Amino acid sequence: MRSLHEFTISIPDGKKKQKVRVGVFKLPMVRMDAARHYYGQQYNQLISEGFLTRAMIAKKFGDIGGMQSKQDTDALQNLVSAWIEAQRVFALLGAAENLDEDQKERLKQAEKDIANFQLQISTYQKNIDDQFASSADAHAEERMMRWFLIHTLFYKEKVGDNEENFALFDGAKFDDKLNQYYELKDEGESKNAAILAAAEKEASQALYLFWQGLADETNMAAKIKEFFKAEKEAE
Repeated sequence: MRSLHEFTISIPDGKKKQKVRVGVFKLPMVRMDAARHYYGQQYNQLISEGFLTRAMIAKKFGDIGGMQSKQDTDALQNLVSAWIEAQRVFALLGAAENLDEDQKERLKQAEKDIANFQLQISTYQKNIDDQFASSADAHAEERMMRWFLIHTLFYKEKVGDNEENFALFDGAKFDDKLNQYYELKDEGESKNAAILAAAEKEASQALYLFWQGLADETNMAAKIKEFFKAEKEAE
């Protein structure tokens, strides 16, 4: 399988730190279909266990006054429009040569605006997502993203003169891999446990961006960089 995203982590190695190259594979279409099937199974199971869907929660809030006001909705639409315009300006000026001082300033401002608007949109979306955090949809998506991680996370290791990719979870069946995942989360001392702890956040974000159609292997590194930059500015 092709690599979707690769990055370097540091894990404990005695009193030192060891750098390890890790990544996530890009699943073929047949495996993406399997992921959708798994999501559907989990979604239906959660509903049967009594979890409300996003639609049910939205209706519940709607009955007592609505999830958000029209003013909030309009503000979000304006933010998205401004973000798209800032990206257009940045792409246009970024590709040009021999910019004058005014154009250079516009380019810098567009870059700042992209990060700022992205942060505001992400914050708004998080507020909405928080209201749906207990929904069947949210729990099913969380389980599906763990399914992605378990099937795609790998690390690189030198074998002779070559560097080979090794899957972090190597069970024959998904339940075997899932048990390995929980064991590594609990033990926290082995090399594989350290790799999972250091790599899970960025790997999961890459998988989420790919699943949502927001990035692929051609622009994933840039999108990940944007994400962590916005997250840091939000702190």
